[in-house]
Amino acid sequence: MNSEDESSIPRKVARSDVADLQRADDRISCLKIIFGTTIGVNEHSFDWCPDGIPPSVQETLGWMWFLQPKLSAEWRSQASGKLARLMAAYEQDNLEAWWQERIDSFEESP
Repeated sequence: MNSEDESSIPRKVARSDVADLQRADDRISCLKIIFGTTIGVNEHSFDWCPDGIPPSVQETLGWMWFLQPKLSAEWRSQASGKLARLMAAYEQDNLEAWWQERIDSFEESP
């Protein structure tokens, strides 16, 4: 997969092809906060339904990271803002801190 070549990025992926499947729900929940509902969940697969056409680089990186979170260090240099912080928190097994950051930013909003 290449974030700059949209044709190389699958839109439908079997559950068996998703790394760290037992934590997929965690990743979907976090990505939903950043991008909205862009990942469809089916009985045997996941679908990528990006908002943008073409999808933004960040949206694409989010999908690629969802599929292969252990590769996040490679992509982190391209990720920015909330997505970069999410990747780092997940890699450090510290999603609680990422969620707390979201809560704090929400509480500071007028």
